[in-house]
Amino acid sequence: MSNKIIKVGSSAAVTIPKKVLKDLSIDIGDKVFLNVDAKNRRVIVEPVVNFKIETELAGRIEGFISKYKKELEKLSE
Repeated sequence: MSNKIIKVGSSAAVTIPKKVLKDLSIDIGDKVFLNVDAKNRRVIVEPVVNFKIETELAGRIEGFISKYKKELEKLSE
C-alpha cells in the first residue's frame, strides 16, 4: 500500500486508510506514537494504548496515597 505525502499548513501528513484505522483500533483524534527508524528509513505508527485507563489509574493511585499517606510513611521506615 502506498500513500502520498501531503502538505498540511507548515507540516506534512500521510492519510491512513479506514481499514488500517480499524485494524489498529484507532480513530481520528486518537493519540499515536511515531517511532522513527532513520537507519532503515521507516516510520512506525503505534496507538497510545489505554491512555484513558492509565489516566484513571493514576488518579486512583494518587487518591490511595493521599488517603493512606501516614501508613505508607510508616511502612517506608
